[in-house]
Amino acid sequence: MREDTAEWLAPMTEEARRRGDIFAPALMEQAMFPAAEVPDDDNPAGVWVRKYAPQGTMHKVIDWIRFGALLRAELGWWDYPPCPHPECQRQLPTGA
Repeated sequence: MREDTAEWLAPMTEEARRRGDIFAPALMEQAMFPAAEVPDDDNPAGVWVRKYAPQGTMHKVIDWIRFGALLRAELGWWDYPPCPHPECQRQLPTGA
Protein backbone atom coordinates (compact mmCIF):
# COMPACT_ATOMS: atom_id res chain seq x y z
CA MET A 1 0.00 0.00 0.00
CA ARG A 2 1.27 3.45 -0.87
CA GLU A 3 2.12 5.70 2.07
CA ASP A 4 -0.37 8.39 1.00
CA THR A 5 -3.10 5.75 0.81
CA ALA A 6 -2.28 4.53 4.33
CA GLU A 7 -2.37 8.11 5.62
CA TRP A 8 -5.74 8.69 3.94
CA LEU A 9 -7.21 5.47 5.34
CA ALA A 10 -5.92 5.93 8.91
CA PRO A 11 -8.52 8.44 10.20
CA MET A 12 -11.36 6.40 8.71
CA THR A 13 -10.16 3.07 10.11
CA GLU A 14 -9.58 4.67 13.52
CA GLU A 15 -13.11 6.09 13.52
CA ALA A 16 -14.59 2.75 12.41
CA ARG A 17 -12.70 1.02 15.24
CA ARG A 18 -13.87 3.65 17.73
CA ARG A 19 -17.50 3.36 16.66
CA GLY A 20 -17.47 -0.42 16.61
CA ASP A 21 -20.52 -0.73 14.35
CA ILE A 22 -18.67 -1.10 11.03
CA PHE A 23 -17.41 -4.53 10.03
CA ALA A 24 -14.27 -3.70 8.05
CA PRO A 25 -13.58 -7.29 6.87
CA ALA A 26 -16.88 -7.28 4.96
CA LEU A 27 -15.87 -4.02 3.26
CA MET A 28 -12.45 -5.52 2.45
CA GLU A 29 -14.17 -8.50 0.85
CA GLN A 30 -16.22 -6.15 -1.33
CA ALA A 31 -13.01 -4.37 -2.38
CA MET A 32 -11.16 -7.55 -3.44
CA PHE A 33 -10.41 -8.66 -6.96
CA PRO A 34 -8.20 -11.34 -8.52
CA ALA A 35 -4.51 -10.54 -8.10
CA ALA A 36 -3.84 -11.66 -11.66
CA GLU A 37 -5.84 -8.63 -12.82
CA VAL A 38 -3.60 -6.14 -11.02
CA PRO A 39 -2.67 -3.71 -13.81
CA ASP A 40 0.44 -2.25 -12.18
CA ASP A 41 3.59 -4.30 -12.82
CA ASP A 42 5.16 -2.57 -9.82
CA ASN A 43 2.59 -4.25 -7.57
CA PRO A 44 4.34 -7.26 -6.02
CA ALA A 45 1.15 -9.28 -5.53
CA GLY A 46 0.13 -9.09 -9.16
CA VAL A 47 3.62 -9.81 -10.45
CA TRP A 48 4.03 -12.79 -8.10
CA VAL A 49 0.71 -14.32 -9.11
CA ARG A 50 1.36 -13.91 -12.82
CA LYS A 51 4.86 -15.41 -12.56
CA TYR A 52 4.77 -18.00 -9.79
CA ALA A 53 1.28 -19.06 -8.69
CA PRO A 54 0.15 -22.45 -9.93
CA GLN A 55 -2.21 -22.12 -12.87
CA GLY A 56 -5.82 -22.02 -11.71
CA THR A 57 -4.93 -20.73 -8.24
CA MET A 58 -7.13 -17.85 -7.14
CA HIS A 59 -5.31 -15.14 -5.19
CA LYS A 60 -7.10 -11.95 -4.31
CA VAL A 61 -5.83 -8.50 -3.42
CA ILE A 62 -7.59 -5.57 -1.82
CA ASP A 63 -8.17 -2.41 -3.81
CA TRP A 64 -7.41 -0.03 -0.94
CA ILE A 65 -8.96 2.96 -2.71
CA ARG A 66 -12.20 1.02 -3.19
CA PHE A 67 -12.06 -0.11 0.45
CA GLY A 68 -11.60 3.51 1.53
CA ALA A 69 -14.53 4.61 -0.63
CA LEU A 70 -16.74 1.95 0.95
CA LEU A 71 -15.55 2.87 4.44
CA ARG A 72 -16.06 6.58 3.77
CA ALA A 73 -19.65 5.83 2.71
CA GLU A 74 -20.29 3.70 5.81
CA LEU A 75 -18.99 6.53 8.00
CA GLY A 76 -20.95 9.15 6.08
CA TRP A 77 -17.80 11.26 5.77
CA TRP A 78 -18.86 13.10 2.61
CA ASP A 79 -16.62 16.08 3.41
CA TYR A 80 -13.55 13.81 3.63
CA PRO A 81 -11.45 13.47 0.44
CA PRO A 82 -12.86 10.67 -1.74
CA CYS A 83 -9.38 9.30 -2.43
CA PRO A 84 -5.79 9.99 -1.36
CA HIS A 85 -4.47 11.32 -4.66
CA PRO A 86 -5.27 14.81 -6.00
CA GLU A 87 -5.60 13.49 -9.56
CA CYS A 88 -8.40 11.08 -8.64
CA GLN A 89 -10.11 13.54 -6.31
CA ARG A 90 -11.07 15.51 -9.40
CA GLN A 91 -12.61 12.40 -11.00
CA LEU A 92 -14.67 10.92 -8.15
CA PRO A 93 -18.05 12.11 -6.89
CA THR A 94 -17.84 13.81 -3.50
CA GLY A 95 -21.16 12.82 -1.96
CA ALA A 96 -24.12 10.54 -1.87
